Amino acid sequence: MKPTSLLPQTQPDHDRSLFISMACALLGIGVLMVHSASITSWPTEFEQVYLSRHLTFLALAVVVSSIASMLPARFWYERAPLLFWGTVALLVLVLIPGIGTRVNGAQRWLRLGPVSLQPSELAKIALPLLTVRLMVQRRAFLNHWWKGTIPLLVPLLLVIPLVLKQPDLGTSLFLVGGVALALFLGGWPLRNFMIGLLCAIPAVGMLVALRPYQLKRITGFVDTWTNWQSAPYQLKQSLMALGAGGISGSGLGKGAQKLSFLPEANTDFVFSVAGEELGLIGTLGIAGLWIGLFLAGFNILRSQNQKSFAYVAGFTLLLQLVLQAIINVAVVTAMVPPKGISHPLISYGGTNLMVSLLSLGIIVSLTRAGTDESLQIDPALDQSDDPEPAIDRSVSSLPIDEALEDEECEDEECEDEECEDEEYEDEECEDEEYEDEEYEDEECEDEEYEDEECEDEECEDEECEDEEYEDEEYEDEEPEKE
Repeated sequence: MKPTSLLPQTQPDHDRSLFISMACALLGIGVLMVHSASITSWPTEFEQVYLSRHLTFLALAVVVSSIASMLPARFWYERAPLLFWGTVALLVLVLIPGIGTRVNGAQRWLRLGPVSLQPSELAKIALPLLTVRLMVQRRAFLNHWWKGTIPLLVPLLLVIPLVLKQPDLGTSLFLVGGVALALFLGGWPLRNFMIGLLCAIPAVGMLVALRPYQLKRITGFVDTWTNWQSAPYQLKQSLMALGAGGISGSGLGKGAQKLSFLPEANTDFVFSVAGEELGLIGTLGIAGLWIGLFLAGFNILRSQNQKSFAYVAGFTLLLQLVLQAIINVAVVTAMVPPKGISHPLISYGGTNLMVSLLSLGIIVSLTRAGTDESLQIDPALDQSDDPEPAIDRSVSSLPIDEALEDEECEDEECEDEECEDEEYEDEECEDEEYEDEEYEDEECEDEEYEDEECEDEECEDEECEDEEYEDEEYEDEEPEKE
């Protein structure tokens, strides 16, 4: 019996350890691939420090992720607005000329010496956290057509125009997808998704049509499968690298396409380098690690209530990481139009690596404690018109369970008072009935008394008649004597 009782306590720790192990395995493969993919046919001083910089970013990201994993879930709930507004401020700064750095026609980075920061990556964490927080606060209005729709979309409507201005259509669509995942997991009505989809399709079509280079990506993707000569250069080199790898690959560090043929070999197309050097076995191994990471993360999130802040926010961050990896693989294999999106935990990069590990740390943090009853997205818990969570300020310093017990005790006292009132009314009713009976008894006695008086009077009348009758007889007898 004792081992069985210990199983529910040790199982989450086992899943959490497995989750961290899968992440470490992906990080290890990422270090090898970044080092191998950074080698070119004309090495420069900048390319020689790729590995050292990647290890520096990795060490800093591990420290930040470890600290984040120790924080309670309520910390992320309370700090979500601060994280969001900080991200908005950085997105504004990056668009200011002279502050933001423009690379290949896109102004997306803030550089401080050798360190660069991409604010749009931080939005992948800030937007879901704030969206889920708003759902908790407005849980009583989730089905309302106005109060449950516009306030939840305000953060997204503030961030998307700033990201599109950089310009970065791919990241904008990814952010929209992340918020949509959070809303779906939180129980947002399906009618809102249908209306949003009908509005988003023409908007995206207009953005693509107004920017020729976006339209060229779509036509180039189609040409990859119809007209190989007109296919985009990076997709050609990516498919050639994957084909050259075969089943077992050419060997670690022995790939040829990375030697100045494959663009962005250590960032966006690092999976192609892995396919060439590790072969189909290596790419399937990476895919298996991602599946294991997802399943382990899902297992540790199952300990939370499915309508809680911890579950919805954690599962959204986990799905974002997995979907980003899937999209990157789909791009390098020409399954979707080309888009500059890196492979999380494997690609070279400072902000992307930091955000990916921070997301993992937040997931672990959200699953360390039990479900907080006050942070649930359940309309049944709040039926008032106040959009804030219905928390009694007088008992805010007490634990939630004690406050609920006090409320139950008050309800029981109220019921006891009502029962006493009902008993008192019953006693009054009995007293009234008793008085009525006494009153009726008195009336009956009075009537009997009157009946007796009447009988007495009748008796007197009869006596009087008898006397008169005797008198008459006496008068009749007198003449006879005469």
